[in-house]
Amino acid sequence: MTKILIVDDEPSITNTNLVGNALQYTPPGGQVRVSAERTAEGVTVHVTDTGIGIPAGLIWVESGGEGQGNCFSFTLKEAKR
Repeated sequence: MTKILIVDDEPSITNTNLVGNALQYTPPGGQVRVSAERTAEGVTVHVTDTGIGIPAGLIWVESGGEGQGNCFSFTLKEAKR
């Protein structure tokens, strides 16, 4: 296992919310796992849980930079009728 040290002056609201939601929606006896991997772009952090889940889809965030706000987006599969 490769260890990655993440230094941050303030807790990241995204990571706090992702971990908080994972803990909130994972039933007793379930698992929440936080892992990270080094990529060409930096470090990708994964929050994986055995909770209730959301519909299958894709989630990402875009930002104009510090102080510019964020846009969190997600795509969900269309429900079959």
